[in-house]
Amino acid sequence: MKRSVHTATVPVPRRLFRGERRLRIALVGMPGCGKSTFFRAVASTAVQTGALAGTRSAYDECAVEIGLDEARVIDLPSLRSLRDPEPEDGAALKYLLWGDERLPVSAHEPEGPPAPFSAPDVILQVVDATALERHLELTLELLQLGRPVVVALNKMDEARDKGLHIGSKVLARRLGVPVVPTAAVMGHGIAEVFAVTVAAAIDGGRDRARGGR
Repeated sequence: MKRSVHTATVPVPRRLFRGERRLRIALVGMPGCGKSTFFRAVASTAVQTGALAGTRSAYDECAVEIGLDEARVIDLPSLRSLRDPEPEDGAALKYLLWGDERLPVSAHEPEGPPAPFSAPDVILQVVDATALERHLELTLELLQLGRPVVVALNKMDEARDKGLHIGSKVLARRLGVPVVPTAAVMGHGIAEVFAVTVAAAIDGGRDRARGGR
């Protein structure tokens, strides 16, 4: 029996994708960035859980309604670095590049793992604003993967309490990617960051299409 999946809703005023196409958003971040809190803010309690192919690295997945469409958000295991990665980091890197590959028969085994799924259309990195420099090292590595990246500048409430002042617009210009201030534990910035993520995926798809001509 197919399990029902809770769908969170993010308001976007226009249709983004048509037919069976579903945007895939990879949610990534270093340990302690607040990524799990960010995921729970849109996923509620109904979440699909699995392991990346050939590993014990668990991921969570949920559906999010964005305007008139539905996207899939995949919460990957925490990443530390893409340079000389540990086995778990390597599994997440493989997914970011190529998707999750499984033997076709596994989709038909009652107790087997989920069917294979494709690589993400866009990467949403959750960054701890209170430890920005360390987290931006991973950002620079993610930018080398050739996929659209959006940075959720999380824990902005804690950063302000510590007297840290971060200019998200200045940071966005320096990185060359969208940067959205958030405070996931309070639900602040969640809708905006998903709207920006969708826009980045669409723009990235157009750029790849032009590059293939």
